[in-house]
Amino acid sequence: MTFVSFEVDTSDLTEKLERLSRIDKNEILDGMGFIIENHVVQKIDEMGLVDNGHFKNSVHHYVEGDVVYITDKVHYGVHLEYGTRDHMVKPRSKKALHWEQEGEQAFSKGHMVSGIREYAPFRKGLINSQEEVVKYVRNEIIRKAR
Repeated sequence: MTFVSFEVDTSDLTEKLERLSRIDKNEILDGMGFIIENHVVQKIDEMGLVDNGHFKNSVHHYVEGDVVYITDKVHYGVHLEYGTRDHMVKPRSKKALHWEQEGEQAFSKGHMVSGIREYAPFRKGLINSQEEVVKYVRNEIIRKAR
């Protein structure tokens, strides 16, 4: 009986696979975080959510294990992301709230205010960054496998 047999030299592939195993996962995840962070900041600009720049400048990323976190350091970021309901505002340390409205002094012991709408700059930035993140990861893998 005769069998067909041939040899396949996989030394080049083996070498490339060894190079891939040396890829620094954290370096790739950090690069992904940087791309997503930039897209979130771009969304904040596009949506006009920039007053004094604190929100935009507080956006940052960090890597923990296999997770890339994109976060901010302002107390109101969550409200801009998800919006708020109509709610009551009351003074905390004084007897009344005070503000100027149309050149007149206004006071209130508490009143309802409209909630703010959901802007979702983080979620929209993440969605917009997907294509660039995929290209980045693919290019890094190709570059490191050479």
